[in-house]
Amino acid sequence: MNTAMSIDSSGTIPAPPPAATRLIGLRVVLILAALFEAFDGYATFSATIGDPSHSGALGLAGVLTTAQIASHPFLAAAALGFALIGRVRDAIIAIGAILVMNWLSEMPSVVLHGFELDGPASGLLVLSHIVVYPLMAACAIALARRGERLGIATTLVALPTLFAWAGVTAFAIAVSIHGF
Repeated sequence: MNTAMSIDSSGTIPAPPPAATRLIGLRVVLILAALFEAFDGYATFSATIGDPSHSGALGLAGVLTTAQIASHPFLAAAALGFALIGRVRDAIIAIGAILVMNWLSEMPSVVLHGFELDGPASGLLVLSHIVVYPLMAACAIALARRGERLGIATTLVALPTLFAWAGVTAFAIAVSIHGF
């Protein structure tokens, strides 16, 4: 019995499968979104550590807000870690959980005061935070859980972060041009 072995000594590495190549872009987007969310979560968390209004019996609104503030940096760190190691589905779910926690912390105010639609710009902002972002997060989590259309799911969880940082950037530019 004669068996011949073929040894490739050309030194080239075979191309990665198409799915791994496609996920690189999603991983980059998720890493950037997770970094922005981590910065935001850490800044909010560190600003409220010494705040006496976040201690004692606060009712449901205080509990939800405290849970959101406490979980935000950890969920963002989890999303960043998952995106770095290539677990795109888990990173999408973690960022989606941040959006859901943000929504939950705003619900007591909506229940007590209703939709505060003062003008077209603030109305659009309120409706996006209360209606659109949670729906986007729920759809993204469902898609990621099923492992389907990860590009759409990544877009759905990254857009709220992109819009938030676009607002921060616009505010910083306006302040640098016009001052306070």
